[in-house]
Amino acid sequence: MAVAGTAVGVANLGVVDASGRHARNLVFYPAGNKVQIQMGVGIPLQLPHQAVTTGFILKSNYRTPSNATMYTRPQEYFSSRSARAAANAPDAGGLTEHLASRWDLYTALQGTLEQLGGGAGSGRQCLLRAVCEAAAFTVRHDGLLGELLHVLLTPSTTSDPMRQRQDAEFHAAEAVGRQARSAEDPVDACARTFRGCATSALDLFTRVMSYY
Repeated sequence: MAVAGTAVGVANLGVVDASGRHARNLVFYPAGNKVQIQMGVGIPLQLPHQAVTTGFILKSNYRTPSNATMYTRPQEYFSSRSARAAANAPDAGGLTEHLASRWDLYTALQGTLEQLGGGAGSGRQCLLRAVCEAAAFTVRHDGLLGELLHVLLTPSTTSDPMRQRQDAEFHAAEAVGRQARSAEDPVDACARTFRGCATSALDLFTRVMSYY
């Protein structure tokens, strides 16, 4: 009986086993929490009048468990989780799990661009223009940062479903940019299409160069 009682206590991550002793409990945090591990290295550059450090950071995110069945009955846990996600139901702890999508990032970028000037609505127009210009040019000799920027501003690279009908405008802006590749001045073609943006956002940190 003592052995059976102990087994029950372990299965339930128990409170009290058959011997009357308290068993250790696991602490589960609400759904949606993550454990983040960061590793990095910084290298100072030898410059006469500036203090500059270049560095590399590796960041990993791990979701914390929210239910003991994740370990004791993993097949049951993950199948029920998939069903909840399909029904858009709250996950364990009463929280609805939501992962940031490309469209969430575009919404944040619109707000940032609008704060840079241009008035209400200019943020979306400037982001559409940036998507258009990114599609109009081929990324070359831009390194990792240029590649990441090009992927960010290319909506066709994401499989995230569109949240609203207006998100289709970004795909249309990309199509306009691809068609503008054969134009004499692709930047002007995008500027004329998206007149609500007076200044190109890409001009703040990039420049157009010709390669032969």
